[in-house]
Order: sequence, then C-alpha cells, then structure tokens
Amino acid sequence: DALPICFDGSSEKGIYFSSEGGHLLIDPSFVLHSEFEMMFSIRPGNLSGILIHIGSDKYSHLSLYMEAGKLIASVNRGAGAFSTVVTPRQSLCDGQWHTVAVTQRQNVVQLEVDTERSHTVVPPLPLSVDTKGPLYIGGIPDDLKTARLPVRSSYVGCMRNIQINDKAVVLSELSDIHGAVSINKCPIT
Repeated sequence: DALPICFDGSSEKGIYFSSEGGHLLIDPSFVLHSEFEMMFSIRPGNLSGILIHIGSDKYSHLSLYMEAGKLIASVNRGAGAFSTVVTPRQSLCDGQWHTVAVTQRQNVVQLEVDTERSHTVVPPLPLSVDTKGPLYIGGIPDDLKTARLPVRSSYVGCMRNIQINDKAVVLSELSDIHGAVSINKCPIT
C-alpha cells in the first residue's frame, strides 16, 4: 500500500501515486485508433509528472504530462511530434479535483482541463496506420525507449474516474502495478 506510513487521516476512492514513483500498465498492447478519448480526474500533489503514455517507441506515441503546472498532450504518429498545451488560470495544486480529457479525432488532438481547452492538428496518415503499444498511467518504466519527453518523472497525487473510449477502467481488475501506487484509496488533504 502506497499511503504514507504515518497516514491516519481520512481517505476516498481513487488511485494514489506517491512521491516514491510508480505507474500502472492498463493494457500491454493497446491500439490507438484515429478516434480515441480518455477522461479522468486528478488532484495533483506535484506540478510535473507523466499522466498517460501510449506506445513503446519514439516514433509512435501519445503522451499527456504536466510540466511546471501546464498540461501538455504530445502525439507522434511517425511524422514528428506535435503537441498542444493548456495552462490553467489557477494552479492545479489546490487540493481540488480537476477533470482532464484528451481526444483524438482523425488528425485533431484536443486537450481539456476543467473548462479550458486547446488542440493541435497532426498530419493525416493512411487509414491503416494505428499506434499500438502499452498504455501506462502515472508514469513509464525507466527502461522504456520512448521519445525524449521533457518530463520523465512519475505523476504524484490522486486520480479517479478513468474512462477510455467511454469504458470505465475497473480498479479492482488492475494487476500490473509498479512502484508505490495504491489503487484503493487516496488521502484527503
């Protein structure tokens, strides 16, 4: 259990990623089609860290990470990396839950954080090209050969209500947990 050893306060349902680092492998061979949507809620304990990463090589991936309080979605489908950024008006490190959504519709990638959004257009690819690879949440393995992300650190904080393509991720079914991650409860700050 990743909750602090001396933690005796109240908690709530969700996933807790401790400052010791860790990640979840949701699907070892996830296929990222031209239509994709992922939504979840976060209550960060740090303003930098990897939230999601799909892919196993540097030429084909989708990543969502926080860097100094900004949320950045980066996608590379073989034609170079393209990214879109949301800089929240107020800090996400405020003890409140924030809703995050990243969607890909054909060659448009959109990022939403609460009520703020941005998007980027990536070069169209032949219909047969899909990104396939592991889907990680909260960080990536140290040995993953991936694009040079400006952030390599794991996410620190709580996450809940994860939905991928309108399907809820069932926490009780997760078994591929790495590092200091609790899938049952988050401390209430």
